[in-house]
Amino acid sequence: MITNTHTNRELLLDTLCEVFELTKDRLTAKDRHRDVVQARAVGYKIAREKMGMTFAEIARLFCKPGKPAKHHTTIMHAIENLNGLASIGDDIAIGSVNAVLSKLNLAAKGGLSVVIEVDAEQLTKLMAILYMHDYKYTVVDGVTSLTDKN
Repeated sequence: MITNTHTNRELLLDTLCEVFELTKDRLTAKDRHRDVVQARAVGYKIAREKMGMTFAEIARLFCKPGKPAKHHTTIMHAIENLNGLASIGDDIAIGSVNAVLSKLNLAAKGGLSVVIEVDAEQLTKLMAILYMHDYKYTVVDGVTSLTDKN
């Protein structure tokens, strides 16, 4: 699961724009061209299923500031359509979701884990630093698994 933070929500929009070669203005506009509709549907699906956002949160994320948000049923309908395409093996639907997810997972706060192998002396210093910066970590047989603090 990707942590639902402001940074990761913005990162989702940026990633969608990069993968679908759109501007943020076009992504959040009332544009009904196929490429924009598909990009938004992928974004809705990821926001809902991977970030745990509510339909209302998603609607606000995908609207221009000062403009009314989309109705929650619009979000639901787009996700259902995308899931329907994916369920029949549509390569474009599946590929676009996977492309966005793979880019997003690499950059998302809380979406990455790092494994660090250190000796006992280094481990004590590393744990002190991680604790000081409030990072979550686990130590298993001298191997430290680090995840983001969010």
